[in-house]
Amino acid sequence: MDQTKRHLLKELAAFSLTGTALTLAMGANYAHSRRGYDPRDDIYFLNKALKKEHDVIMSYDFSIETGLFEKTAMGMFNMHIADHLQHRSMLEKAIRRLGGTVNPPPSYDEFRNTFEADLIRTGSDALRFNKRFENEAYVIYSEIATYLKDPSLVTMTAGIAGDEMMHKAMLVLAIPSVPFDPTLRIQD
Repeated sequence: MDQTKRHLLKELAAFSLTGTALTLAMGANYAHSRRGYDPRDDIYFLNKALKKEHDVIMSYDFSIETGLFEKTAMGMFNMHIADHLQHRSMLEKAIRRLGGTVNPPPSYDEFRNTFEADLIRTGSDALRFNKRFENEAYVIYSEIATYLKDPSLVTMTAGIAGDEMMHKAMLVLAIPSVPFDPTLRIQD
């Protein structure tokens, strides 16, 4: 791995760990303000994250179906899908534990039409497509971690946010036309 890729991964890991530490600290504060706790608020935010998990899983499924990738990329995709299936399961269990109803995934055709998945023509297009959803997932988890009231949910979403950041970093490194540019992570 060349020096610039190592530098990018090191910065992304530090950024992710810093965000996770801050999120955990915020969760500790919420533990003291549980009076008047309404689990419906947490259910709303967890379902918001669950919708993004559905989208990410479908983006990978669609990319795999294009047949544009060789064994190495398929291994990365399968690893990411396994992580997202685990995230989805964790979210569904948490929503049910709080007495909520789990929002179902969109249909394949609904996803395909909403996100214009048919415009994917090359492997780089598919990698960028998946990177978009990984980035959106990271943003969602980082956002909801500041709104959740249950400290265990804050901890869970902070851990998932770290996974999403690493997935995004792996996709960025896999896109051959993306030179190292520290401003890219800000512009995404």
